[in-house]
Amino acid sequence: MYKFAFFLFLIGILPTAAADRLESWYRLMPEHTAAVIAVKNAQELLTQWDAGTFSKFMQDAAVQRWLAPMNKNGDAPWDDVFKKRYGSSMKDVLKECPGALACFVVAEDLAAFQDSSTCVNLCEATGKQQELEARKQAEAALEMKRNAKLRLEALDLSGVRAQIVTENLEKDACYTAWAFVGDVMVSANSRKLLERMIAALQNGTANSASAVAQEHLTRIRQHTRDGGDVMVYFNGVKLLELGEKALAESEAKKKNESKVAASLGFNLNPAQIMAALGVQELQAVAFTLEMRQQQTRADLTLLHTPQPTGVLSLLRASATGVSLPSFIPADAQQGAVTRHDLGRIYDSLMGIINRLGPVAMLVTMQIPQFEQQLGFKIRSDLFGSLTDEIATIQAGESEEAGQVFACKIKDHEKLGHALAGLKRFISAGFGTFEKSEHQGYEISTLKLSDATSTASQMALCDTGTHLLISIGAPQTLHKVLSRMRDPGAGPSIWEDSQVRRMLALTPENYSGVSVADVGGMLHTVAAAAAKKNTASKKTASNDADKILEAQALPPREVFQRYFGHMLGTQFSHADAIQFSYLSLPPQE
Repeated sequence: MYKFAFFLFLIGILPTAAADRLESWYRLMPEHTAAVIAVKNAQELLTQWDAGTFSKFMQDAAVQRWLAPMNKNGDAPWDDVFKKRYGSSMKDVLKECPGALACFVVAEDLAAFQDSSTCVNLCEATGKQQELEARKQAEAALEMKRNAKLRLEALDLSGVRAQIVTENLEKDACYTAWAFVGDVMVSANSRKLLERMIAALQNGTANSASAVAQEHLTRIRQHTRDGGDVMVYFNGVKLLELGEKALAESEAKKKNESKVAASLGFNLNPAQIMAALGVQELQAVAFTLEMRQQQTRADLTLLHTPQPTGVLSLLRASATGVSLPSFIPADAQQGAVTRHDLGRIYDSLMGIINRLGPVAMLVTMQIPQFEQQLGFKIRSDLFGSLTDEIATIQAGESEEAGQVFACKIKDHEKLGHALAGLKRFISAGFGTFEKSEHQGYEISTLKLSDATSTASQMALCDTGTHLLISIGAPQTLHKVLSRMRDPGAGPSIWEDSQVRRMLALTPENYSGVSVADVGGMLHTVAAAAAKKNTASKKTASNDADKILEAQALPPREVFQRYFGHMLGTQFSHADAIQFSYLSLPPQE
């Protein structure tokens, strides 16, 4: 969907311009901008990439043996694509790009945005105008060789000499068109869009029609340390507008359908569902990446309206100030703790359901009857007995790896009453609870009649301070209980030196924090893929298409040597939800 935009973006890339140049370009962004891709400094980015963990991982001899099929022609797949299009590898193309870049994806209707992207790029050309011109000429020559109908034409646009590769000069859409305005190269796949951007650069005036998107980008830069080195932004307001327009056109064709269903309240159209979910509360989505001195920080930022009540309200934390539970063992594949009020989440879900209409409300009306069967109130007795501190622990490489949820208890007596009712209800028709003990704690394990493995096994344990819910094999639960009984039994995940360094670099006002053993997780995924490929017994013709040598999978230690742990944090701002991920080299 964004392939063409991606290539236009890369051909125009980027050394010395920083946020001020990008900010001046943001003020010129076209009307109907649905997405923006921006890079501050390509040369610095390439330098940081070469010095980064992933680049070093790719150069490891064991990894290269594993990836040998992917590089069977001497080129990585992405370099093969670039050579076919531009005649050089991706890195060589980027080396020729000398300044900041902004790529604006413009869409006036949803179909155009999905099928093909209309884009205009701005990139600094200081000292590199001849090289960039040669690159565009080479790109044009390669494409005209593939498509004999294309021709390269020169024309005057707003007093500037422009060049265009097209089948028909009378048509607005083209393969590519470009021009230089001062120290900026402008390229686009729309003649009109190119001309408008040339005029905007000449005038240097802000485009009031794109004020909403400009305001979004300002807020994103405030939350993400000036927008990072790379940013991908989606204008949620514009995309919602396009989506609503497409839905209205679709619904207009169905006016006379399902009259009986409508009379009964069953006619839930997409617009109603979107409104109930609060889709209109999402204003923008942005992904930013920052690479500095072997630190890599990625942020996913969701801008929203004040006090959202839809799906976004489920993601917002209830408070800041997160304690780091010592019972998460150091060898956990992933450990996290967040502040989420289950009672508030329950209320939000009920609100969403009720907004779906009369039929949906019938579902909520059945809850009191269901609670009578349970013998307790879900909202007040079960969720009301727990605090908003929730920890998750996941460990193990096998398919039966266990996962544990630890909810801190607020009212032990009320929780005991709710758990007793829940066990009675489940035992009446779904299975039986078997009691066991570990480290003095009583565990109630649900045994389903049709269970064939421990992968789907569920167990409950009330430790007095926490309600533990275990899914899968019990080893992870046992490790957690052992650490609860004796915190000195082994190190926690927070004591890892790499994790401590990352925590020291992170603002403390987060509402959730997680640690993931990225090296171990990548190895687990790679091992599962290798196992699947081996079991499939591919034919020789299919082997020619494989990109990995399953038998040469590097050991787990190789993955962990380069990646180690990654720290994730969540921030709930007044106008946004932000998920931030930080990684450092495992060794200092």
